Amino acid sequence: MLARLIFVGGLGLALLSAAYAEEGGAEIVTYFAKIDGVEIPAEVFFGRLRVGYREKFYHGTPPKEEVEKFQADMVEEAVNEVLLVAEARRRGLKVLPDYIDGEYQNRTADMSQEDIDAVDDFPARLRSRIETSRLVELVEQDVVNSVPEPSDAQVLSYYKKNLELFTTPSRDRVQMILLGVPAYAGQEVWSETTERAAALAADLRGGADFSEMAMIHSSDSSAANGGDMGFLHKGMLGGSADQMVGLMSPGDISEPVLLLEGVGIFKLIERSESALNDFSVVKDRAKSLLVRELKEVAWVDLKTKLNSAADVVINPVFLSAVK
Repeated sequence: MLARLIFVGGLGLALLSAAYAEEGGAEIVTYFAKIDGVEIPAEVFFGRLRVGYREKFYHGTPPKEEVEKFQADMVEEAVNEVLLVAEARRRGLKVLPDYIDGEYQNRTADMSQEDIDAVDDFPARLRSRIETSRLVELVEQDVVNSVPEPSDAQVLSYYKKNLELFTTPSRDRVQMILLGVPAYAGQEVWSETTERAAALAADLRGGADFSEMAMIHSSDSSAANGGDMGFLHKGMLGGSADQMVGLMSPGDISEPVLLLEGVGIFKLIERSESALNDFSVVKDRAKSLLVRELKEVAWVDLKTKLNSAADVVINPVFLSAVK
């Protein structure tokens, strides 16, 4: 009796167990999938899936959920490839023999003849793989090149819907004094350095010149510039330092902040507020971003259309056999 399951990963494909049990109870895994009634031999996908397992899970045995997600992605990729190759042929796209010859030479340049002979039908298999990959590239090029250029009205609409992409974020001009702590140092060294930083911060608030103290005490490369790190966008300092500076006002001296390299003291010199760039200034960039998005959408839409129109049946017994 055939068992029907829904595959994880949002593919919307039916998994149909079409491997029949022999009299001895063993199941035959001869194909990976049926696409529009045509069986895709298991060996076509087997090598790719095994290599993918080794590359992604080299560190050990992964959680079941992670394996299932990986399988779903690999299945989606493999099915899309079959459908896209068929679409490429329907569009009359072809791979030139010279291209295949050149790629074959590149990929086997470091292989010995003994290595090549060790795999059955290696030249034919590799040439087929090269042709398949190139056909997918060609159909993608055909799709994205057919996307019409957006009108000015479309570009303006995109700009208005994505104002955050065209807003110059606020920036902080910051000075820093870093009291370095060696990576191998123990807690006592960290405590002593934090105390020294607190005393130095008090001196700075009392009127000591930050630039002069940075040149004397700081182990950061900015010490030569009086600790001036220039203008920084939010997130560039990272972690607790970024949070601390974000709460400061120009002229403020921070409390000591623990960093990976030691203990830091920050001074906020000035802050520039975020500002939306006028459409006339960023029109070309908006158009470029919109074109890229339209091409991505067109490519995804084609794959969705092909999957919806195709009768795709995945053999779950195959997947369990290669774990």
